[in-house]
Amino acid sequence: MKKIILVSLLLIIPASLLSYYWESFGPDSEEVYDYLFIESSDTYAGVSDGVMVYDWAGWIKYEYGLPVWKMLLLDENHILLIMGNGSWSDGIYTFDLISHNFTVQQWLYEPNFLEFNSENSTYYVGYEYGLQKSNDGYNWTEVAYFNEMNCSSMICYQNYIVVSANSHIHISNDFGNSWEESLYLPLSDFTVTDEGVIYGIFPDHSNSSGLWKSENFGVNWDVEFYSDSMIAVELDCNSFIFVAWEEPFEQYEGIGIWDSGSQNLSLINEELPCLEINDIEIFPLVDCPAMICCTDSGGYFVTDYQTSVDDNIFFEDVQLQNFPNPFSCSTTIFFLTPDYTDLLKLHEIKIYNIKGQKIKTFSNLQINKSPNQQIIWDGTDEKGGPVPGGIYLYKLVVENQTKGFHKLLILR
Repeated sequence: MKKIILVSLLLIIPASLLSYYWESFGPDSEEVYDYLFIESSDTYAGVSDGVMVYDWAGWIKYEYGLPVWKMLLLDENHILLIMGNGSWSDGIYTFDLISHNFTVQQWLYEPNFLEFNSENSTYYVGYEYGLQKSNDGYNWTEVAYFNEMNCSSMICYQNYIVVSANSHIHISNDFGNSWEESLYLPLSDFTVTDEGVIYGIFPDHSNSSGLWKSENFGVNWDVEFYSDSMIAVELDCNSFIFVAWEEPFEQYEGIGIWDSGSQNLSLINEELPCLEINDIEIFPLVDCPAMICCTDSGGYFVTDYQTSVDDNIFFEDVQLQNFPNPFSCSTTIFFLTPDYTDLLKLHEIKIYNIKGQKIKTFSNLQINKSPNQQIIWDGTDEKGGPVPGGIYLYKLVVENQTKGFHKLLILR
């Protein structure tokens, strides 16, 4: 009955009304579970049998025989990751960025999540029989409170830590020094807004499956909408709420954008090659609206889900575009900003490839007394060499704040 009532109130916006384009991110034909982006370095993908690394030559696989579920940068030479397939080889590993060797740090059966809490500089791994923590990623200890509990997901916000374990919510308000059990709610994925509002996924197939929300750090929860087969929730840099389904369920599938205020769901699946989603990732290096979905047959990204009909993106009163687009030799990037009269403000155009690696920066732009500003990019990197053909992202930065973002295509 609950589902019937809520579905009747739910407005699903057809994908055809949106202006967006899915592009292949790679690696192609691989089951992808996670991405790790390292600034001024390579991009890493966790796949069904190891780690794949992207450099200028493409994707290279380093096999270990176990699926890599989650990765975090540990130090300048190592990635911390969790791997497992329900065998006694499951656990916490490091991956050496130089030698590309895997080294086990802790055997753990069926690890579910890997989190780093920047507030107390602690790594956490939840697994089938408990929760472990570490301050350096190499030495791990058990959190006694969770002994013999199946810890499925975690979210951290300031001094709060919320864990879903044994189908209940467990809350700490003192960085994990003490814990209290809250209500029954087996959530499998979390995300949190800058204001501390937590969203969680009730997975699988039940009368309670769907997207849930807590506005008091996990104490109380309200359903946003019901749907089976949901697997992931994530926020982009503008706090758009993305949800994903691991398999189609009724009218729900693929990727959707949920508007909590209006209770509207917009599915953005047109031209998305695979609708079996494993996770959602946000570009952390570009700081602009861009999202990647990990699927059973590769990764795909979309950047223009906020665009208007004429494909311009607006931040406040800023307009940003380039012409021609696509181009082969050069393109002119135009931007219109209300700050053009303030000549002391630092204006920059930063260009990235689709892996989140910065290609070129135009700094100290001379802003003249005109609303129309422009620079010309000849398709070269910082060293003057031509960049490969493909899709690139560029943004306008004013005083270290992103004011506009757009996408361009180079034809070689």
